[in-house]
Amino acid sequence: MSEEDNKSEPRKEEDAQVGAPEPEQKAATVSAEQPDAAAAGEETAPGGEGGESEEVMDPKEVEDGKVLAIISYLVPFVFLVPLIQRNNAFSLYHAKQVLLLSLASIALTMVGAIPCLGWIIAGLGGPFLFVLAIMGLINAINSKAVPVPLVGKYAVQWFAGMTKQ
Repeated sequence: MSEEDNKSEPRKEEDAQVGAPEPEQKAATVSAEQPDAAAAGEETAPGGEGGESEEVMDPKEVEDGKVLAIISYLVPFVFLVPLIQRNNAFSLYHAKQVLLLSLASIALTMVGAIPCLGWIIAGLGGPFLFVLAIMGLINAINSKAVPVPLVGKYAVQWFAGMTKQ
């Protein structure tokens, strides 16, 4: 029976170790429950890696900035107007998305200067960025402040300092 006592003793330790992460899980859950930044007028980061979250904006603000947001995707360098003026949150949001796509396009052009492998990457990346721009344009047309897939979350994070004045 002493062997059974020894066997049961380590199991209690294993149970204690298995149960140890529970407080950490609770802490993660509690820390995830933060005040709603969208209600405070701040930009919210996209939800999880696979998900997208739409930013809540004032409907009047969306309607006022919709035309400039759409034109930002269609005409080169027009996205700079909302970035400079910063008077409309909706057009500024989409201008940040276009700015990231433009920077990615410049980087892709530089990579395309590398023979062979660079040409392949640029050949695949160019149409991919075009599709992302079309998706962003569709979001702007539908009055949605949703980041473009895969890279849009970085625009929200990297350009968070650019806010409406």
